Amino acid sequence: CMTKEESTYLLFLHCLLRAVPGLGIFLHATGTDNESALHNGIAAGCPQSHPLLCYLHTKKNVKEKLTRLGLSQALSDRIIEDIYAKGTGLLWSNSKKKFDARVAHLMQDWHQIEASERKEPEFIEYFHKCKLEDMRERMAKYVVHDLGLGEEPYLQNISEAMNSM
Repeated sequence: CMTKEESTYLLFLHCLLRAVPGLGIFLHATGTDNESALHNGIAAGCPQSHPLLCYLHTKKNVKEKLTRLGLSQALSDRIIEDIYAKGTGLLWSNSKKKFDARVAHLMQDWHQIEASERKEPEFIEYFHKCKLEDMRERMAKYVVHDLGLGEEPYLQNISEAMNSM
């Protein structure tokens, strides 16, 4: 996995599927960071499983983007809170309908605030293009709940902690 090549992940998954008959059929969800080679490899090997995306990895990516855009700390903190705050953030929405209503409101707010800080607001374009669909389909609380996997957005800290050991 150090090469981060899709073929390596596919080979590993092929070996795993041969060693555990039926795994590809009965595995109903998989979780990754947003590494495309890993995601693609798992999707090819387990096409019936629902792909989940760890919200901590996207939080790190969003924070880095906010820094690169040069937004104020106050606006950056507000956006992070609006998306990730436990219990109240966008990712904690109980349904897709509530998620969509909340995101429409948040994007309007973020646009207005960012427009007051800079001439050309860029964050909402980035969010819409690069993060929104993943959050809606692979990360939100309702996605995990509907799969029967708990009451919180997907987090892969446990598996990564075991892997680092």
